[in-house]
Amino acid sequence: MPRLALKKIIQANPELAKDGQRLKSMLADECPKSEDKRYVNAIQMAQANVVAQMIGSQGSESADILLPRLTHVLVDSTGLQDDLAAWAVSAWAEALGIATNWQPPTTPPTGATKTKQPAPQPPPPTPAVNPEIGKLMKRGYMALEDAYLVVKDKDGEPYSEAERHCRDAHGFFNKVLDIDPEYAPAYVGKLCASIQKYGWRKKNSLFAYVIQKEEDLAHYYKPLDNESDYQKAIRFADATYRAKLEGYNRTIKERIADLKKKYALYVIIESTNTFFERQGQSRQQTSKYICEIRKSTSLVGNLKRGMKFKMLSTGRRYEVGQHMNEYGSWVDGVLQFDNRGDSLSNQVYICAGDVAVVTHEMVKQEEQERIERERQYRKEQERKKLEEQRKREEDQRKREEEQRAKEEQSRRWVAAGLCPHDGGCYSFWGGKCKTCGKAKG
Repeated sequence: MPRLALKKIIQANPELAKDGQRLKSMLADECPKSEDKRYVNAIQMAQANVVAQMIGSQGSESADILLPRLTHVLVDSTGLQDDLAAWAVSAWAEALGIATNWQPPTTPPTGATKTKQPAPQPPPPTPAVNPEIGKLMKRGYMALEDAYLVVKDKDGEPYSEAERHCRDAHGFFNKVLDIDPEYAPAYVGKLCASIQKYGWRKKNSLFAYVIQKEEDLAHYYKPLDNESDYQKAIRFADATYRAKLEGYNRTIKERIADLKKKYALYVIIESTNTFFERQGQSRQQTSKYICEIRKSTSLVGNLKRGMKFKMLSTGRRYEVGQHMNEYGSWVDGVLQFDNRGDSLSNQVYICAGDVAVVTHEMVKQEEQERIERERQYRKEQERKKLEEQRKREEDQRKREEEQRAKEEQSRRWVAAGLCPHDGGCYSFWGGKCKTCGKAKG
């Protein structure tokens, strides 16, 4: 009988309660009859769906409450008959040694009918859409396509023609809202038009730089939560459309989470100003190229003065500096490039849509270089210290040798009857040195 077989197996090896494959094999050996198959299957379904909860809830929930609850869970998750599910739960409780006053079937149920499921309710009727709304929505997205064609494969700042198409699209979506102020897709269209109007004119590898259709929102560069049109769309959307919009937003957030795993810095350049500057005159004249990052959005980390980064599109590396603007104040987030001659053909140009990055490998490399610089600095300081110490010792040795030489010379002068100070002769009258005038003795 499957109930007794389960109890025998689990009492012999309780770990099998967590190993569905081995338990299945052993039950098949213990219960080979075809009529036992449905009960063995019920035991396996219970093992997969409720046994872990049964084991984990011991001591924290009364068995008289726990087992009926798990029976309902098993029915809901597998579609088993009520009495067959209750029998499987009670069989597991007995095998695990759980004491209870609950009285489920102790013998396998036979011929029980499946619990009658309520008849499915028809979906609520979809409200009819004004035909004029459909036409205006179509014209709005066609205007966005026209704007895309203007900026496709072109770099630089926004073009007036593209902005005109975006304004037209905005107007079409606003006309839809004049007809139905709670039409969620129109707010989504306005959001697409706003993104395109202020979007980039250079494509990067991860994010949409222009929005042609609603699905492109999933490739926008930042979450949509703070966009007012997105908030209104979520507010007025039905459950299906709301789930679709939230899916776009969730995709954006997941992409940014992936960026954080790869990059220590990921900054999208939104607006720049690049110019050529000369300093000095004639042969002392120097020149440099200045690229001011007017506006940027940091998805990971932030640009800081002195930071070394690379442009994702070209792989070239730069360093953030400072520059004095025309009003006499310092502008942060400015790239300064050294003298590159007088030709503008070498001008460095970073435009809207470029991406500045610092990978985690670059951070590690920078840290290793910093440690090496500190090590070399300490080594140089130690070398200078030792050199100064040797010089002091050498000077002291020379002074001592000079002093000993003077003392030796003085002794020789005294032995010769001369003045010990300068070796001069003493006068016969007065006994003073004829050179230094000091008296003898």
